[in-house]
Amino acid sequence: MNQRDEKTIAENLWSDDKVRKIYVLFPEGKRKAFTLSYDDGYTCDVRLVEMMRKYGVKGTFNINSGRWAETSEMEKKPWGQLTKSECLELYGDDMEVAIHGVSHPYWNNRPTAQAMLDILEDRRQLEQAYHRIIRGAAYPYGITSDDVVEILRLADIQYCRLGSSTGKLLMKRTIDWLRFEGTCRHRDPRLMEYAEKFLKPNTSGIRSLFYVFGHSYEFVEDNNWELMETLLQTVSGKEDVWYATNIEIVEYCKAGDRLIFNLDDTVCRNPTDIDIWLQVGPDKTVVKVPAGKTITLP
Repeated sequence: MNQRDEKTIAENLWSDDKVRKIYVLFPEGKRKAFTLSYDDGYTCDVRLVEMMRKYGVKGTFNINSGRWAETSEMEKKPWGQLTKSECLELYGDDMEVAIHGVSHPYWNNRPTAQAMLDILEDRRQLEQAYHRIIRGAAYPYGITSDDVVEILRLADIQYCRLGSSTGKLLMKRTIDWLRFEGTCRHRDPRLMEYAEKFLKPNTSGIRSLFYVFGHSYEFVEDNNWELMETLLQTVSGKEDVWYATNIEIVEYCKAGDRLIFNLDDTVCRNPTDIDIWLQVGPDKTVVKVPAGKTITLP
C-alpha cells in the first residue's frame, strides 16, 4: 500500500461524517443563539434595555463600578453615566452584569498586581451591589495580554470579550472564552446582512451565534436608534433562536464540553447541572440529556 492510499484511508476514518456524528445543540434543540453586549453603563442603556425587553431579547452590560455618577445624569445631553441606583433598577434578572474594570483602565498596561486588584475589586463591588455571582467580563478598550488572561482565569472569570469581531456566525469547535470575539459591532455596515444570513434555516449540527456589541451612546451619536429597532424586529420572536445573555451561552457550551461518552457513542452521561441537547446520527435525531443523568443514545 502506498502513502497516498494510506492517507485516503486515514481521511475517511477521521472525516466529520465518520467521527463527529454527535453535535451539541442549544437548549430545546435549537441551532441558533442571539445575544447583545454593551459597555460602560451609559444613560442611553435605558432606552436600549426597554427596546430589548419589548422584543424579548437578552444581553450583557459591562459596568465600571468606579464610574457611577453621583447624581442622576438622565437629563444630560447628549448622554451621561448612570448612578448606582439607576444601574440596580435597570439591569434586572433578565440581563447579565459583567465586569469592565473599576475605572476602565488598560489592564494590559498595568503592573500585574494592579490589574489583578482592579479586576477583583470590580467583581467584588458588582457582586455586593447586585447580590449575584459575577463571572463575565469585557476588556476595557477591547485589548488584552497573556498576563491579563491568566489573571482573569485565576479570578474565576469564565469569559472576557475582546474589542475585535469575527464577522462569522458559525461557532468554532473550540473557543478561547477568555479571548472571546463577537460577530460584529452594531456600527458594522454589514449588520443587517449578518442578520439575514443568521435567519436562514440551519439544518447542520454546527451552531450559529449572532453576537452584536457596542456602546449605547453610539445610537445618539449617529442618530440611528432605528437601526437597533430594525435589528431587533428582524431577529426576535423566532422559534429556532435561543435569546440569551453572554454567560448563559458560555455556561451552556462549557457544560456541553463536559459530556462523557462511551467508546461506541451509544451512552452519554451529563455530569453538570444543565440539561444539554444533542443531534445524533445521520437522521439528525434531537436528544435531551438531563442534568446529572446517563442516557442511551439512538
